[in-house]
Amino acid sequence: MKTTDIKKKIEIKELTLECLQEKLNEGHSVMELLEYLQGENPHRFNNPEKPKKPSINYSHTSIEAKQYAKDLEIWEELIRNYEKEKEVWREKDNEINLLMRSFIIKESGLDKIPEQVQEKVWRKAYEDSNSAGYYEVYQNLNELVDLFD
Repeated sequence: MKTTDIKKKIEIKELTLECLQEKLNEGHSVMELLEYLQGENPHRFNNPEKPKKPSINYSHTSIEAKQYAKDLEIWEELIRNYEKEKEVWREKDNEINLLMRSFIIKESGLDKIPEQVQEKVWRKAYEDSNSAGYYEVYQNLNELVDLFD
């Protein structure tokens, strides 16, 4: 008989280190929390889709040109809204990435090694493993931090 792990649903009301620590204390793993932060969660929303610019044929009629001008005005308004949404998305995405970085630093013990080498150790772990996700960065950082013990 095969047993399977049933993942506990993660619900975080606000994104703070304290809330993440609380979830660790409740039995969630660092991996689960990082997957939650990187994936689908109510605090992250989709990257806005850029509206397609209207086009007009080279040989067009005056009626088509007038319609193109109207479509272009609508598109310009859509682009302004898109840029605002994109900025909000970037800010939220950066906020989540900074939280993940702070969480990884705290949980890996990077904050306990000499300050003058912390950034170099972070950079090494990040460059070597970020393409595989933040959990890989965390694991790599754990190994590097162990060298200082």
